[in-house]
This record gives sequence, C-alpha cells and structure tokens, in this order.
Amino acid sequence: MPYGARFFANSVIMLSGISGLAFSKSFALAILSIVLVGASNAFGENVALGYLSRFDSHNVTAWASGYGLAGLLGAFLYVLFGCFINGEEHSQDMRNLDKWAFISIVPAVVVYLAVSLRLIKERAKPAKQRQICNRSSVDDQTTPLLINTTDILRVQREVLSETSSHSQSSSQSSRDALLTTDKDEEIVLPLSAKIKEFFLQIRRCFRLVAWLAFNLAVVQFSSYTIRVAAAKARPKHDTASCPELYASLQLCFQAGVFASQSSLPILKIRRVGLLTAVLTINMLLWLINEGFKFLPVALLPALMVVAGCLRGAVYVNVFYMIRTDRRFPDKDREMSANVAGIFLTIGLSLSCILQTILFNTVLLPY
Repeated sequence: MPYGARFFANSVIMLSGISGLAFSKSFALAILSIVLVGASNAFGENVALGYLSRFDSHNVTAWASGYGLAGLLGAFLYVLFGCFINGEEHSQDMRNLDKWAFISIVPAVVVYLAVSLRLIKERAKPAKQRQICNRSSVDDQTTPLLINTTDILRVQREVLSETSSHSQSSSQSSRDALLTTDKDEEIVLPLSAKIKEFFLQIRRCFRLVAWLAFNLAVVQFSSYTIRVAAAKARPKHDTASCPELYASLQLCFQAGVFASQSSLPILKIRRVGLLTAVLTINMLLWLINEGFKFLPVALLPALMVVAGCLRGAVYVNVFYMIRTDRRFPDKDREMSANVAGIFLTIGLSLSCILQTILFNTVLLPY
C-alpha cells in the first residue's frame, strides 16, 4: 500500500474521530469517536515509524523529539485551561471548551496530511535526479570530439546503422523478456506465495525485534499505569483546583518524555532492559501509593519526571537501534519498526485492563 494512501487514510480516521467527539450528544457516539482517535494515533505512529526507515538514522531523533513536544504542549494547555474553568461550577463552559478544543485540532490534521504528501514527493525526487545525472554522464563520456566535417558524416552514418540494428535487437529482446517475465510471475509469484512471504517476513522480524518490543510493551504499560495512578495520589477533597495535581503531574511526565526523546545526539543507550526495570519499580511505588498514600506530595513531581525520562529514553533508543543495528537487514527494518510499534498498543491496553480491575476491586472509586 503506498505511503500516500496510508497517510490519507489515517487523516480521514482522525478527522472522523475528532468530529464525533466535538459534536456527539450521546455516550455511544463519544465512545466510537474515541476508538477512532485511538486507532488513528496508533496507526499514524506505526506508519511514520516505518517510513523513517527510508531516511537517515538521525531523523529518529527529530521524530521522537516532535512526538514528545506534542505531549508537552497538550499537557501545558490542559493545565492552563483547568486554571480558568472549574468543571463543577461551570459545566456548560467546560463542555464548550471541550468542543472547541477538538475543533481546533482540525487544521493540524490538514497540515499533517499536506506535509506528509509533500515529504513523500520530495523523497522521490533525488532518485529520479540521480538517474538523469547518470544518463548524462554516460552520454558525455561516449560522445567523441569531432574536429572536421568528414569525421562528422562518418560518425553519423555509423550511429544510424548501429541505432537501426540495435532497435531491432532490443525490440526482440524486450518481447522475449516480457514473455519470460510474465511466465516467471505466473509460476513463481502467485498471490498465495506473496501472502506466504509476507507472513514469513513478519515472523522473521518478530524474532529479530522480540526483546526490544518486549521492553516497549513494558515501559508503555508501566508509564501509562503511573499516569493513571496519579489521579489517586491524594484524596479528592484535598486536591487544589489550580494547578490541579493530576494535570500538573501529567505536565511533569511529558516534560521528562520530551527531554529524553530529544537526548539521542548526546547519549545513546543500548541496555534498555535496565531502564525498563527501573521504570517498573517506579510503577510499583505509584500503585502501592494509590491505596496507602504514603508518598510525600512534594516527591510526586520528581517521580513523574523520572518516569517520563525513562519511558522516552527506551522509546527513542529502541527505534534508533532498529534503524541502525547491523542485525536488522535493510529489507526488514520497516517491518521490524511496525512490529515493535504494535507492542506499544499492547502495553497500553494491558495497563487499561489492570486499572479497570483495580478501580473496581481493591481501589474502589471515591
């Protein structure tokens, strides 16, 4: 499937979800719209990560840094709007704010699609230019320097005769090659063989990326669990309205993500398993604190920044290794990035399941 079609499809999905969230008046439509937005988020990230395999490895930093900046800006706006509108006292204002917040995203989706298509177009130009330059250089090297009329006429006659014989032989060769290609495609590459090769590539890439993908799933699971656990960091009646603690902690997390996902030019880490283990310990502290509230409130922002830094460091270093490590064949880098990206969604989904169970059993709602 061409990348232009993928980016276009993702834009349509995102716009459908945003429109549904902005104008929905029923819970069912809102849930469906959230599903579309979530699908667009995961699909778009996966497509972009796969497309990065066609660029210089340093572009991984640009992607990860931009991704982190988007989360940081979103968290900042969340804190800012929360200080102006109190949801309990001004519920109608909050609903209008939600509506226009979603509508304001529409121009960004349009820019996303336009830039993506432009990027694909610009990426295709260098290959064509190289072909033209190669043909020009060959022509320059094979053209003789003629200094008199006799040589010019002689060369013209030779060129005409060679061109005539060459065109006849090349036309016959083209017909033979066409027949041979058609036969080969019918025999060697039927649809079933293409499908089989596709699944064989997936299995091969899964084996290559299994350890890195596992780390991505764990850090996504741990970091999202920490972010949700922040909602129960303090009793509800003890929560200040501005800045609201939960929103402030989300801002701290995104600041850590942005910093670590932009750190690749300074520091590259291959032992991502150690970072994953530390983040898991951080998650256990937050989970225990949900029930017992033993962590000092002053310590929570620091723990959240650390969680963001660990999550961002694993993310950017994993995809950098997929892009540059020699054990990943060039033909499999794109698929390896796609397979690894799926595990981000797996980790997030498992975290949602865990939090749902905890909130309805040992951590009953307020």
